[in-house]
Amino acid sequence: MNRKRFVIIGFVSVLLLGAYGYSPANSGELLYQLVSPSVLANGASVAGGALSGVAPEHIALNPAVLAGEQRLVLSLGYTGLIDSTNSSYGQAGQVGFALPTRYGVFTTAVQGVFSELESVKLGNSVTVRTAFSKDVTEKLYVGAGFSGAFGSDWAVNLDLGFVYNQGTIKAIPFLSDFRWGASLTGLGKPYSPNDTSGNPSMITPHLGLATTLVSIDKVIVGFSSDISFPFFQNLVFDTALQIAYADIIHLGTSWSLNLRDVMNDEASYLPTVSLSFKFGIKSKDDSFLTKKGWQQNEIVPGFAYRNLYDNVSVLSAGTLFYLGLKDTNAPEIQVWGENE
Repeated sequence: MNRKRFVIIGFVSVLLLGAYGYSPANSGELLYQLVSPSVLANGASVAGGALSGVAPEHIALNPAVLAGEQRLVLSLGYTGLIDSTNSSYGQAGQVGFALPTRYGVFTTAVQGVFSELESVKLGNSVTVRTAFSKDVTEKLYVGAGFSGAFGSDWAVNLDLGFVYNQGTIKAIPFLSDFRWGASLTGLGKPYSPNDTSGNPSMITPHLGLATTLVSIDKVIVGFSSDISFPFFQNLVFDTALQIAYADIIHLGTSWSLNLRDVMNDEASYLPTVSLSFKFGIKSKDDSFLTKKGWQQNEIVPGFAYRNLYDNVSVLSAGTLFYLGLKDTNAPEIQVWGENE
């Protein structure tokens, strides 16, 4: 009986998906990846990126990725979309923060996308997104996110995800910091302006992995690869390669392949390129930051460029602020009575 019910539910679900149809706007699946250079150039990674560099805006892809963050993180991003054919302009941006607590990490991001370009007609939207993530164990991160959007249309969605930090794999010892993750986004009513099916699509599973390929002296090379199935009616493949020198200069490139765009002869095969720098700043003893326990902080400005189509270029700039230092010291364990 249970098997029959399962078959019937599956059959009805397939019929509903087919009836609803799949017709996102051009670049509609990228809606929340356009808001900052960090997420634009990170290869849409649900495993935390090639070099495990995540920001508040990444909760749009996987609400679990920030579960291991120990510092307060602030994020600002702005993106311009330039159509050289019509000399028209679109824009996107975001502001977000991640707050670690003893219970888990609370993350909030406000994201805006305003694009009525002929080839990137995404409408005008403001999305408020929040997520809670927690490290269940040292290796397993889980998270859930909720978002609401308004503008040319409205949306309400739930996102779920996890990341598993595998570490070093014995069978492939030269790989380190191996991570894999998955998420299910768009559980709800999608943002659907201009009679589109959803930007990005509803009910989209994501799978991804990331690892460090090379770590020699001051040079670290990381790699990530992801695949997603928007509304179970398309396939999007993303991959990224990032190089860090002395953990100060980060150079990255990523590449995306959207099967629907390829079939419609609308795909761009050019990679995204990014560059970021990390600066350490020490606060004065009597400053506000020092009084809050943030004597040493990091600022990471970044830039990214992506060619969406032959006539549309995307330029993005942003800054990440990490307040405080990571706790890299292992806890001391003292046996009772040991010093007596």
